[in-house]
Amino acid sequence: MDRKERLNKTPEELSQLERTLGIPPLSEAREAVIQTLFVKGHTLPGVDLSAPKIMQFMEELGPIVGMNTFYGPVVKTPDSYDEETKQRLGGRPPEDINSILMWDDSGSQMYIFPNQDNWFTISVYACKTFNEQAVLKYIYDKLNLREDLQFASQNQSGNEQPGWLSYAETQEQTLTPEKSVYEPLAQVLNVERTNLPAVIQAGQDIERIVFQANREGWGDRLGAMFTPEYAQRFQAIHSQFEIATDRQFADDVLAGKITNPDEYPFQKTYDRLAHMEAQAAEMQPGNQVVHIGTGHFPGTAYGLLKLGIPVVCVEMDSAVAKTSAEVLQRLNLLGNEKLMVVPIDGSQLDTSQFTNVIISAMVTTEDKIRILQILEDLTVDEKQVVLRTTAGARKLIYPPLPREVTTNIRGTLIAKTRPGTEDPIESLVYRLRPSAEIGRGLDRILFETKRKLKAPQPLTVE
Repeated sequence: MDRKERLNKTPEELSQLERTLGIPPLSEAREAVIQTLFVKGHTLPGVDLSAPKIMQFMEELGPIVGMNTFYGPVVKTPDSYDEETKQRLGGRPPEDINSILMWDDSGSQMYIFPNQDNWFTISVYACKTFNEQAVLKYIYDKLNLREDLQFASQNQSGNEQPGWLSYAETQEQTLTPEKSVYEPLAQVLNVERTNLPAVIQAGQDIERIVFQANREGWGDRLGAMFTPEYAQRFQAIHSQFEIATDRQFADDVLAGKITNPDEYPFQKTYDRLAHMEAQAAEMQPGNQVVHIGTGHFPGTAYGLLKLGIPVVCVEMDSAVAKTSAEVLQRLNLLGNEKLMVVPIDGSQLDTSQFTNVIISAMVTTEDKIRILQILEDLTVDEKQVVLRTTAGARKLIYPPLPREVTTNIRGTLIAKTRPGTEDPIESLVYRLRPSAEIGRGLDRILFETKRKLKAPQPLTVE
């Protein structure tokens, strides 16, 4: 059959010949179900783009699409990559973030470019139909994307939607509630730091905005607005506000204007925190508890005392520690079986006698690491450590716990608190276990560590 003769065949005749030859006619050939979704846009500048977060995002994408993971996810970031990637890039780490994931018969690939203002793109393809809007909402919420998010899709019939569509235009609710607080947040950053009343107002404004965002469900977006550098500026202003408030409270107590410790402006917050931490760490009356970094007035320690748990309060600033002891004495809270104040750097304190150790959020990363190393070296019996951290909008109030602290703890995370919308902090409880060397009776580490430390010497007030 020459070409001319074949071309003169009708479609029906050609199909019949193909059937005879075992070739499925194209008019009858089946098509696999396939749906593809392409997404692009920018994330907010402060979104967490660490390898663990990207890994979690990709893992949780599968159930949204309705697929099971077959391979991956593989994640490469500027801080987490393999040696092969570095060699392929000429000896330098990657500048972008990429991840690939294979499901049973489909998958997803994502790129984020931090050096291009967090430009983001992801493709999702599945050999089945999936809820496109549910996937878009998941991507928007989890990665805190900005309002320029666009998407294009192709369904199982090969029909493409016309060009890129704006995700914002397909939604009825406001996708950028954070814009409502742009102006007051800018005013906070511009506050005159030498104007104490203005700083106090700015600190109160930070808390008001953070708690509003938490109540209304966009706290994560508020936190993702700011890079660590900008978040630290808010933290510094809030810290100055707290210190000024603490000093005023201390002055009023020492002047006889305040006689009730529950008039401490932050006490209700600290009472909730004390209750949550005591419950999470299973603290009981009779436990030996030390709190490192307590400031002018130890609100958490007082909250624990109201639960029947005495606390040793450690403050490295000797002047602040002296004021704290005087304030507690005036309020009839100082003494054995009450609260005691020790003026010492927490990294120089012998903590071997304590069963529970609380480390304040404002203790520096370096000091936290040193304190934890000492605790681990001194642990003969199990000891519980409470570390404080923040996420989402709360990052504007206190710093999150750095990974270099948590990744080096020789212990097990046993509990977390569940802060409410107006609680500024989350607490993590770790259980430390005796080191293997001490467990085998080789106590040289214990001896050498204790020799360098100081026993608690509480202040007394005449």
